[in-house]
Amino acid sequence: MKKIFFFLILFSIQVFFCSAQSQRLVLLEEFTSATCGPCVNANNNIHSWLLANPTVFTAIFYHMSWPAPGNDPMYLANTVDNNARRSFYNNFQYVPWSVVDGNVFSNTWNSGVLSVINNRSNTPSPFEISVQQSLSPSNDELFLTMLATATQVISGSLVAHNVVIEKYVQFTTAPGTNGEKNFDHVMKKMLPTKDGTSLGSFEAGDYVIIETSWHFEPGQVYDIDELAAVSFIQNKTTKEVHQAANSSTNPLVLPYDIDLQVLEVNNVSSTNCSGVVAPVVTIRNNGNNTITSFDLNFAVNGGTVATESWTGSIGPLEKTVVNLPEYSFVPQVTNTLQVFTDQPNSASDEYPKNDTLNIPIVEAPATTFKMILFIKTDNSPEETT
Repeated sequence: MKKIFFFLILFSIQVFFCSAQSQRLVLLEEFTSATCGPCVNANNNIHSWLLANPTVFTAIFYHMSWPAPGNDPMYLANTVDNNARRSFYNNFQYVPWSVVDGNVFSNTWNSGVLSVINNRSNTPSPFEISVQQSLSPSNDELFLTMLATATQVISGSLVAHNVVIEKYVQFTTAPGTNGEKNFDHVMKKMLPTKDGTSLGSFEAGDYVIIETSWHFEPGQVYDIDELAAVSFIQNKTTKEVHQAANSSTNPLVLPYDIDLQVLEVNNVSSTNCSGVVAPVVTIRNNGNNTITSFDLNFAVNGGTVATESWTGSIGPLEKTVVNLPEYSFVPQVTNTLQVFTDQPNSASDEYPKNDTLNIPIVEAPATTFKMILFIKTDNSPEETT
């Protein structure tokens, strides 16, 4: 009876995700410069639109090196990421230049852009995205946690971008030649890099959590109270932006209540000739409920499954590291270490897709040649094995 009930719960969740449609937050990527005369009017209009339509669209402003090279400090602060986005859109000479959701509109700014944005906002999105931000106690590092949940099947060359911005930058003296002193949503850093985070395909109900951070030096940020992020998912082939989101300090509401993920497995060499492994496993609680117990199972090449029972407390999005005991196996040419969780809080995991990691291990190469090994120790002999 319990199995039937659990199946019905899963079925109802799947139906919910399959029939759901997500409200779209449109992304405007604006190319501008403090040395561009026409940019003043464009930026003023976009500023007013942002204030009036916070649930319709968000924006990222990339500052360019023209028309007067070297005179825009917001370009010079991060030339790599600014240049990367202009190259991505093949924009090598125009400011102001507006890009709406990647491929919906890409042209010189004009007042009709707002109509394009409004029309695009009526197109449902295949994702829901939320982003939590926090500052380090020393106020020199911004932490971002992005949660993206698919509400329908989607695939392609998907990439997630987490872009640190300063929501509003004010200068007492114009930094460029166009007299402009106030700037919106200035791009500061693309995380983890300009290339973003590659994603796989999604079924309805699938999700991804991406944790990134940016450590900034004194002078890199004008006002830390204005730090935030704009995150989005884009198809890097078609350039279509599927969904965008503004960051918030509010805690994330996760898709499932009981959900453990085997995040990574360490202390396992890619080659092995001894037939012994002792994995160190990092587990993350991706659910809304605190996890107080679970079983961690592991085996090599489908052999006898070893189980370690864990107890403690892992809150939402917290991690724990489990040191597993040695496991012996007969090395083959190719081997597979499988690590998987079971029975979180003595219940079934509501999202079993991320419960297992398979680690490939190949047979160590053998040679008949003479080999010379030099080992230089340090002052910590306990670290040498």
